[in-house]
Parts: sequence; C-alpha cells; structure tokens
Amino acid sequence: EAFEVARESDPKPLTEAQAAHPGVGQPASVGPDDYALEPTQGVLVGGDERRWIIARDSEFGLIHVHFPKQGFRLRH
Repeated sequence: EAFEVARESDPKPLTEAQAAHPGVGQPASVGPDDYALEPTQGVLVGGDERRWIIARDSEFGLIHVHFPKQGFRLRH
C-alpha cells in the first residue's frame, strides 16, 4: 500500500530557503563520512542548516531523499 502511495505522489515542495542552497540543480552524491558505503547519487534540489536533499528517479517515480549534514558528506 505504501509503495502505491509513493508511485502516485510527488515530492513535497521545498521551501524558498532550501531551494536557494548553493549547487541546486547540479549532479551530486551524499554518503557517510565515517565508513565506506556507496554514496547516494542524484541531483541536489535543496538544503538547509541541517540537511541536503537529493532528487532521484526510482521504481516509485521521482523521490527526494533527505540526508543529515552531521555525519554525511556532499560531493558535486
């Protein structure tokens, strides 16, 4: 049921401040900065003082993945 809702929904709109984050619209990856896991890749669509937001196409359509800045690193 949750997967169906995800397929039929669009990501929540970003605030003006989030959408004004430097680098918005550029390809980016976000991954943990303390151990070797594969980073998540997509397009940076926003950020604020606590998080980065990456847009990705998935089997559920377009999704926004939120990552905390603490413990994670953004790469363009």
